[in-house]
Amino acid sequence: MSNTTMNKFNNIFNTKKEEQRNEKEILRKEIEKELKEEIQKEIEEKYKNILPEKEEELKKELEEKLRKKITEELKTEIVPAHTKNKEFDVLSTNIKNQVNEKLKYFDEIVEDKEISEFLKIKSSEMLLVGVGYTLQIGKIADEVFQKLGKQGSKDGLYLKWVQFNGYSESTLKRYRNHWEIFKSVDDNIKPVVALLTHSQVSKILKNEDIKELIYSSKELTLEDIKALLDEEKLVTPLVEHKIEVPTFDFDKINNFLKNVENIEESKRNKIFKLMNQINKLIEE
Repeated sequence: MSNTTMNKFNNIFNTKKEEQRNEKEILRKEIEKELKEEIQKEIEEKYKNILPEKEEELKKELEEKLRKKITEELKTEIVPAHTKNKEFDVLSTNIKNQVNEKLKYFDEIVEDKEISEFLKIKSSEMLLVGVGYTLQIGKIADEVFQKLGKQGSKDGLYLKWVQFNGYSESTLKRYRNHWEIFKSVDDNIKPVVALLTHSQVSKILKNEDIKELIYSSKELTLEDIKALLDEEKLVTPLVEHKIEVPTFDFDKINNFLKNVENIEESKRNKIFKLMNQINKLIEE
C-alpha cells in the first residue's frame, strides 16, 4: 500500500474516530441527565440526616456512582449481537438502500476505489448489526414491559428483570422508544426509522406534531426527518390558492370610450385617473 493511500486511510480512520467520540459524548450526556436525578434521590435518602461537614462526602459518592453507571450504560449501548429473526433479516435488506446513500461519503473522500469499497462493506456490516441489536432488544423489552410494567407488577418485577439481564431501566427505555416508533410507522418508513439515533428518537417522541407526521407518512427519507428535527425545513402540504376575480362588464369600458365626449368632465377625469392607475399596476 503506497504512502499516499496509507495517509488517506489514516485520515478516514481519524475522521470516523472523531465522529464516534462526538456521538459517544452526546450519548453520555443523555445518560447522565436521565440518571443524575435518580441517583441523587437515592443517595440523599441514604444521607437524609447528614451533617453539614459530610456534604462533601455525599457529593463525591454521587459523582462516583454516576460515573460508574454511565460507564456501564455506555458499554451496554455498543454490545453487538447477530439475529436470525426473519423479520429483521428482511429489514436489513431494505435498510441497505438507505445505508448506500450514507456510504457515498467514502466515494467523496477516497480516490482508491478498492479501499472505498472495503470501507463501505465494513461500515455496512457494523451499521446493520447495530440496528438489528437495538430493535431486537427494544422489541423484547417492550413485550415484557407491556406484560409487567403497565400492570404495576408487585415488588418492581420489571425492574428486577431488567437488572437480571445486565441492563439499566433507562437504557432499555431508549431501546423500547426506538421500537415504539419502528412498529408504528408505515413499512416504507421502517428502514429510515431503524437508522435514527437515540437522540433523534427522543426528539420525535417529545414533539407530538412531528411524531404524528412521521406515523402518518408513506414516504420519508432520513434527510426529511433530520430536517424536521433540526427545524431547518418544514414539510408542509402545498395548498392551492385560488384567486377570486370579480365579475366585470368590459362592454361598459368600450361604451365609455366611444361616448367619452358626452360624459361629464369631472366623472370623465376620475375614470381616466383610475384607468391610469390600473395601467401602472399591470406594467409593474
